[in-house]
Amino acid sequence: MPFCGGIQINKNIIALTSNKIISKGKDKLIFYHLYGKKICETIEGFSHILSINSLTLLPISRKSLESQDKMKYLVCACKKYSKNQKNGILFIKINFINKNDIKIKDKYFYETGNFEVYCFCPIYNITNNNNINFNKKIKKKRTRYFLVGGFDKIKGRGLIQLYKIINNGNKLKISYINNVGINENNSKSFQGYIGPITCIIQSNNDGKIIASCYDEKIYLFEKPNLNFKAI
Repeated sequence: MPFCGGIQINKNIIALTSNKIISKGKDKLIFYHLYGKKICETIEGFSHILSINSLTLLPISRKSLESQDKMKYLVCACKKYSKNQKNGILFIKINFINKNDIKIKDKYFYETGNFEVYCFCPIYNITNNNNINFNKKIKKKRTRYFLVGGFDKIKGRGLIQLYKIINNGNKLKISYINNVGINENNSKSFQGYIGPITCIIQSNNDGKIIASCYDEKIYLFEKPNLNFKAI
């Protein structure tokens, strides 16, 4: 089976995605043990996008949201290529039984309608109290927020959306907050993203956001102005 995306979960295990629209592909996500050469877990039925930035681990603190097991949280970009597929975000809770084995404790699919998801960026609360960027006195704290880059098929342009992780009892879910706009007073010439947003990263020095688009342009944003609550 051919794969279209992948990410390293830990030293031993990787996650790989496939899609039925490619030759011999399937709508499938597998967790593969590199040294044991075995499949640990499989999730089927989701249309994973053909993009290298389709998988991201979210840095959620175990102490505040999980009190028993060691966890990792994976978000996967899904795109509707054919009639029976859907656009959305697959959110997965990975339970580590030990260093060599995992179990999928829970999964949650957030459908995004006409918005095609291409990439993710966890948001940190970054504080730099010095003018020198390489100074070590930089504080980086986790938050419940993350950015999602993609393309709105109806509007015909790229979009960046803000999401928040919510703790609903024993289950974790994600919630859409809003579209991330541009300050028109400072960007009068900006006419929108011509194509999907394919990559978003946050600077470790000052918290600014960098996004790339199919229009071959790189966009720089100020640090997100959110009511940060570290987790």
